[in-house]
Formats: sequence, structure tokens, C-alpha cells
Amino acid sequence: MRILGTEFVHLASPDYAREFLSQADTFRKVILTDRMGSFNLATKFLGAANVVFSNGDIWRRHRRISNPAFHKSWNTDVFGSVTTTLCGLLDRLNMDDFERENGVDIHDLVQRLTLDALGLAAFGFDFKVESSYQSITFIIRNEPESNVTHVIPACSRSTTRKEPTSKSSTSSSAVRTYHIALAVLVNVTYLRPIPSSAGVNNPTYFLIPTFDRFPLGHRAGLHKKLEQFDRLIFDIIDKKREQLRCSGEIDEIKADLLTMMIRATDLEGAARGLSTKELRDNMSIFFLAGHDTTANAISCALYLLAVNPVSLSFVSPLSLPLAIATASILIPHILPQDAQDKARSEILSIMGDSDIDPNPSTIPTLEQTKSFFYLNLVMKETIRLCPSVMQLPARTVDKDTAMGDYVIPRGTQVLLNIYSIHHNKRYWGEDVEQFRPERFEEEGKRDPLAFLAFSYGSRAFRRYEIHLPADSPYKNGLSYGSGTLMHPINLRLQFKPRF
Repeated sequence: MRILGTEFVHLASPDYAREFLSQADTFRKVILTDRMGSFNLATKFLGAANVVFSNGDIWRRHRRISNPAFHKSWNTDVFGSVTTTLCGLLDRLNMDDFERENGVDIHDLVQRLTLDALGLAAFGFDFKVESSYQSITFIIRNEPESNVTHVIPACSRSTTRKEPTSKSSTSSSAVRTYHIALAVLVNVTYLRPIPSSAGVNNPTYFLIPTFDRFPLGHRAGLHKKLEQFDRLIFDIIDKKREQLRCSGEIDEIKADLLTMMIRATDLEGAARGLSTKELRDNMSIFFLAGHDTTANAISCALYLLAVNPVSLSFVSPLSLPLAIATASILIPHILPQDAQDKARSEILSIMGDSDIDPNPSTIPTLEQTKSFFYLNLVMKETIRLCPSVMQLPARTVDKDTAMGDYVIPRGTQVLLNIYSIHHNKRYWGEDVEQFRPERFEEEGKRDPLAFLAFSYGSRAFRRYEIHLPADSPYKNGLSYGSGTLMHPINLRLQFKPRF
């Protein structure tokens, strides 16, 4: 296809995916600053260079520094403890008349869960999102006289807008700053109402990025919010670096991602390590990749739980412990049937059945997570149906390249369409749109690149049934927001006590 004079080619087969992902020198990542300028909102968030948007020696340097952090076993206690907090939140929500009648905005709920988990695992920073529950629902106003973020107490559903008070904790401020930055990047739907001009999805700023050189009104306010986010990240980096200087040694089992990367940088030296700005740029991409994609996938999985006997899912190696812990704690308390019953039975056979409230003893250990065979199938099937990333960012062909019966000319922009491959009958059969975890027992019968969730190359509390509200528009399927990252729009689920 041609857009404003630029040729784009979509690849939608495992064979093409293999060539595309294994020839990094031919299909080179598009550098955002080259395409959109360093002043653009998206490029300011993601930075000039990180482990995702870089090529060649620059990519190898970033990959070398991040490798130690991604080749460690993540402590499931971090993710499980956050999930047990969710159990208490469900009780609180069930006491709220509005939530009980209309259901819970599940994407909003899971965003908090994943933000807490990522903050602890990646940064060793406690956002305390759950304890700040009443100050997490935001409204961005697009008014000439005010570009201010207002807070609505989510539990009371008050219609009175009020400014954050001096009692707001540092963690609440951090959460607000982060969510604004995330809205800037992906136009997240739980920030309501969002002006049509919000975020990087605005086609005007995408097609004519120079407009961001002199941002006005609402857009200027978003740039300022991004500056606040930067100050938060730089402050965390400085404090982590000082802690390392004082302590000298680190506990690699408990160490967070940022600490591991700072240590790797120090060991490499200034010339071969990452600068503070480069650490910040990588933290931004890890925020997006480790938090929002996981929240999107779990939201979709909980939707499937409401309409099918389904389980939870994960989207990246970093988020696997979160998904396993979440699933093993929540699934035993959901009305069992069919596939849901199988997942529940497997979890109880490994974790045991008890009528005590969730506590550290109900969180699966790393070894126990390896025994969740069927649950793993359920996870994979969920993200096959609902991949958080619909397509990979564009790459540029460095030379005329033959792919099958086609020749892609040098300079063409090429994208890998993951959603299309995951929903193709040729690779998944006539029941491609049905939820059937058992299909992943047939791994040897299909091309491994037909499943591209990870790309390719180098327990008892108050029981709940999960339902869609009676008037839900999603009886026959989900609706998603726009953009590269998938997220369900205004998806509300009811959590009804079984006793």
C-alpha cells in the first residue's frame, strides 16, 4: 500500500516472518528520531535509542547491557503479592453500588495491577496503585484556559471535579505522571473523556510531525506532563546508582531490572555502557512493553472468562510470573466449567485447596509454575486470539530483497502483521476464531512462527463468577481502540460473590 508517497508492505505468513525477523541487517528498524524528529511527542517518550528502536552496533550495546537482567529467574513473590492485593480490591468493588450494578472497568483495574508489579520488578519502586485507588481515575480537559489533570474519586463516582490535594502521596503523583505519559503514547481509553486530538495516534501529528515543534493548547500540556515523567525516571535512576555505590554488592534474585542494568553499565565502563539518558530511554520502552501489553492481554483474558471457560494470559517473558501468579490465585475461585474446570483442577492439584485468605503461602513458587501444563496452553491460546501487539513497527528494506514470488524494492517500509497470522485458517484450522487451548498440544504440526506472541530471533478468598453486564455491547466480541497496541474499549465485567 502507498501512504503519502511511502510504500508499505504487510507480511502475513510464518515463512515471511522468519525471513523478516532473522535478517536484521536487511530489514532495519526505522529510527523514530530520523522519521519524526526529536521534538515529536512519541520520540520524546521513547527516546533516541533503546534496545527496541536501534540497529547494528548500537543495538548490540543496548542488548549486551540488558541481557543479564533478562537471563535471571524473576521472583514470583513480587507478582503474587500484587495479585493478592487485587483480591481485596474485588471485595471493595463489590461493596460499591455502581460497580456491582454496572461491572468493573477491567482494563482500568488490571492497569493498576500490572503497574504495581512492573514498578517492583523492573524499578524496585512501589507505586502503591491499589492503596491509591481513589485517585487513579483521570479526566484530561481540552480547554483553552486550563490544561490540568483532574482527579475523580473512582469509588464514590462523584461528579465533582477536584484538584489533587497536598495529601497526595509521592507514589500517587508518580502514578498520575506515568498514566499521563502513557496516554500521550497510546491514547489509553480509561482516561476519560479523551479528546480526539489526544496522544500520538492523532494522524495530524503522525503525518506532519513538525507540528510538534511548536505545540499549542492541549498538546503543549502533554509535552509538559512528559517532562514530569522524565524527572521521575531520572530521579529513580540516580537513587538506584547511589544505592549501588553504597552497598557494592546486589542480591541478583531480588534485584530489579534497572539495578541489573546499572550494574552492567558500571562493569562495562563509560565507553561501552549506557548513559543516564540511554537508561531512561530503555526504562520507557520497558514501561510500555512490560506494563501496558500485559494489562491488555489480561483484560482480554478476563473478557473470555466472562463469555467462555477461559483462563489468563501473558505477553512477555517479564510478565510470565505475573500471569502465572494471577491465574493460579484467581482461577480456583471462578465457577468451574469445561476448560475453566481443567485449569482450576490443575492449579488446586499443585497448590492445594484451602479456605484461608490469600497470603504469601498461596503464591506459587517458580518451581510450581513449571507444573502448570494446561494453564500454559490456556495462556497461549488467549494471546493467539488477542495479541497485544497487532503488528511490529516498520522496518526499512536495505536492498532489493526477494521474498517468495515477490521482490521488495530497496527503501520500502515493511511491517509484520501478527494479528493476521494468528487468525489465519491456513495455520490454525477452520476453528481459528474459537477458544481451544488444546490446539497448542499440536505444536509439532504447524510452523512455530505461526505463533508470534514473543516475536522470534535471539488461591481461597470470596468466590466470584465473572459475567458481562446484561446490556454489554460485547456479547459477540470485543471492540478495540486504535493504534499498534490493542486495548479493549470501555470493557466492564461484573464480579458476583458465589456465597
